[in-house]
Amino acid sequence: MAQFTSYIRRKQQRRASILPKRQKVGKGRSTAKRRQNADEKEAKVEAKEEHADAIKASTTVVLKPCPRCTKDSQEADKFADAILMADPSYVQDPAATHARLSEGHQEYRRLRALALERLEQARTHARPTNKDCPFYIPRQKVQTQTRIGTDVKLRTVTIKHGLFSLLRSDIADQDKTAIFHAIGQVVAFNRILEIHAMAFARFYITAILQSDPAVHVPRALFSPDFFHGVFQLLTGGEWTNTKIFGETERDMLFLVFSQFRTRFPQIVIGKMLSPAGLPASPFTDITAYTAIQLSTCLKNHVIEDFSAFMIDYLQAEFMRRHDDLKPGHARQYAIYTFDTSARDDKFPAEAPNPKLRQEVKEALMATANELAAFMDTKWEQVEGWVAAEKTRMEEATRIRQERAREAHQATLAARVAHIAGMTNVSNSADDSLGNAGTPGTSSSSEEIDGGADVVDATTEEGIDTPTHDQDGAQPATTGDSPASPSTATRRMKITTATLTKYPHFFMRLLYDVLQTMEAWNDQDEARPAEPRDTVTYPWVHHQLAADVDEWGRLKRRKRSQLTHLVADLINSGVALDPARLPFRLSDTSRFAIQAIADEAMAQIAQGTFTPDTIITRSQLRLFTIAPVPNLRLKFIHISHRTLLQIMRHFGLFQYAIGPQAAPSDGTMHPVLGIFDWKKIRRPARSAFENAFTTDGFSAGIMFRKVVAAQRPPKLTLQDFGPDDLQTCHLWGADPGVTEIFVAVDGSSEHHGIYNAISPEMPLPLASICPVPGTEHGHVLDPWAAPVSPCLARCAENPVRLHDPAAKSTRRRSHSVPSRPQHPMAPHEHERHEIRRMSAAEFDHLAGYHRTNTRIKQWKQMQIGDRTISNIESTIPSAKTAQLGRMTHHIHELLAALPILLSFYGLDHQALRFLNYRGKQKAASEMINILVKGGRKYPRPDDDTIAMRTSVEKPANAACRQP
Repeated sequence: MAQFTSYIRRKQQRRASILPKRQKVGKGRSTAKRRQNADEKEAKVEAKEEHADAIKASTTVVLKPCPRCTKDSQEADKFADAILMADPSYVQDPAATHARLSEGHQEYRRLRALALERLEQARTHARPTNKDCPFYIPRQKVQTQTRIGTDVKLRTVTIKHGLFSLLRSDIADQDKTAIFHAIGQVVAFNRILEIHAMAFARFYITAILQSDPAVHVPRALFSPDFFHGVFQLLTGGEWTNTKIFGETERDMLFLVFSQFRTRFPQIVIGKMLSPAGLPASPFTDITAYTAIQLSTCLKNHVIEDFSAFMIDYLQAEFMRRHDDLKPGHARQYAIYTFDTSARDDKFPAEAPNPKLRQEVKEALMATANELAAFMDTKWEQVEGWVAAEKTRMEEATRIRQERAREAHQATLAARVAHIAGMTNVSNSADDSLGNAGTPGTSSSSEEIDGGADVVDATTEEGIDTPTHDQDGAQPATTGDSPASPSTATRRMKITTATLTKYPHFFMRLLYDVLQTMEAWNDQDEARPAEPRDTVTYPWVHHQLAADVDEWGRLKRRKRSQLTHLVADLINSGVALDPARLPFRLSDTSRFAIQAIADEAMAQIAQGTFTPDTIITRSQLRLFTIAPVPNLRLKFIHISHRTLLQIMRHFGLFQYAIGPQAAPSDGTMHPVLGIFDWKKIRRPARSAFENAFTTDGFSAGIMFRKVVAAQRPPKLTLQDFGPDDLQTCHLWGADPGVTEIFVAVDGSSEHHGIYNAISPEMPLPLASICPVPGTEHGHVLDPWAAPVSPCLARCAENPVRLHDPAAKSTRRRSHSVPSRPQHPMAPHEHERHEIRRMSAAEFDHLAGYHRTNTRIKQWKQMQIGDRTISNIESTIPSAKTAQLGRMTHHIHELLAALPILLSFYGLDHQALRFLNYRGKQKAASEMINILVKGGRKYPRPDDDTIAMRTSVEKPANAACRQP
């Protein structure tokens, strides 16, 4: 065991210099990334709006006028014509009648003006669901905000409950089962559509990017309209939105979809059949909500993970150029290289300083500068695409405005011709037929296009991009690095706002990186085996996994420790003693490990150790070009209108009651009366929006709750005085790597506070008023200063914790030195508390371990001659940039889909709901532990406290961690 203990100690010391930043100083890239998202929220919102506006501005297709406004204009003209024709003098002199009515008849003038006004308004938007439409009906969320008050901030609160148990008890059991199964079938139908849509998205992206190295994906790929159109194709419908793509892009999309259908004939195209004999339905309201989720997921795949993917690529570059470089050191230089080229203010480049030889550091820094220059060429390539797209957008906007103006003038001319025909007046004889008393006919591009809604959003026309330099158009390679560019001319900073604005450009870069890393893996796999004088960790891991019987029950950490121990012993030439191996291993496994080590050392000594290349060198971890959804049932959004449709579709007509529109006064829609709302504890000051989410097993009831306008101020240590500390406690809390929180009581039970200090700081009283007689008047903040392992008691004279003499004196005396009792000093015999909760403890309280164990047992159950684990392991990975491999992945996925869909059914959703309940209970217990001690730290009664204080306790006993 001593051999293993010393080995672990050496490994820990060796890793100390390459630990992730988060473990060393409590601040890492993921933590800073979350701060950046909060700080740049406004910038990201603006970038998102610019991305949506760019989709509209990139097309030359003129938006159709709003049909509702156009119809209202025609009806107003029709009523005006009726007034004109009803006048007795109309038959003798229509022109004079029209002139007289235009001057003196108020209703006639109002109708003519209203008709022209509606005609002007119709060209500013395409649908009555747009805010610019005078017939616009606000969404339920907007109505709730207006009803409560526009100056009040609201947030969504979701309360989950079992779906079947939420149904009213007075409903017949047969009807309750029918309702439950109807909603479950719609959820399953939506899951299949989502899986097929994302499979087509991966196929489409790979086909487009592989066809030409200079082509990027369309911008509209990241909009919900794209997935909405894919859902239309998958349900057997037609692509109704003709403005989302240009003509060339739309033809390319249809071509790729036809190839997708040809290669995967097992995909059933069609709508959901109705058991009641009604027409099949695609449930567009539900799929529209799913389209928003998929587009957001695809966009976040690029925005949130772009930096991590590029850092992985740079790390692989460092390790391929420097064979002996360790992964931890390579990652440090990869992060430095990316931060240098990205120039993000949130991540200033920090030069790494690992414990390496000086010549090695210089070589790594030269490589970092070379790769940073190469990355600059990629950012300049994106800048070129941005400039070219801006030029195309300006030209498209100009053409669209001209076409819109011509179309509007043609509409006005047709209206004037109609009125002229009614009155026998020439088209130019009467200005009142045109624009008199009505808004002008000229409008800017914002007036024409500013009101387009999401469904009518369009994208750039054509898939061709401007020609770039060959170096910028080629994928990333490891050959000759490009010349260093002039970074002063580059203005783009790679931030989350930039990625949000141009995700279609950065997906091209991700594809190039993925293609390069995949080519590296193929080269390593095809490389012939060569004699080696050392063993690698992957080779030892592979051998141990095959020969050690207990390998399956060992945890990941113990596997890694055993692998590194055996590999280091073999490389150092030290004979392995099987009796001194750690962990509980059988004699058979111990002698098997010894045989592996002896045989490897013998082959190395003879020069015949030639393991397979794929085993000796780990394959690079790749990534998917688009996210792959899991196979569980997803939550769908069901409004009152969707629930009415479901009830009618499945023949439950007795429950399909109520109008299509939601109540304007905020009351509940009648169709939602199938639920027992007494089981839902409605939050105070909240509004229900007649909608809920469900995964077929549980239901999430959503409320809009009023957020408090003023929150209590955040208190600091300086806000507490001596009187306040008599009735309250000061606690220091801090999250850790493995602990969710560690809280230390800085106060005694009744008086004073302790010091929160570091070993290098003196030990004065950390209070508002210093201890009399001391020369140190420090006011320490226990949350800002580094916290020592335990809180020390106050002493009259400062004592340094790193003083060995002082610590030995305290250990021998087991008591606090005598000193004058200060009003804020703690009692001598009172101990402070340390309360904590680890992540493993939280998972245990929530029941995650039991759930995972049950799922693992289910996956090992035999289905025919295979298990679910075997079926899932045989599906090829989607982490590829080659269309052939992507096709193979989708084909195998679809072949195993029926079995996997039946496996991931309601049983998994039941476990998921139990996990949710367990998480709520664990969070409640965690708060209880922090505030009151909970069941983990029970508070003793008064008799126990009196008994404890009557017996002298060692001072250091209170400092021991539980």
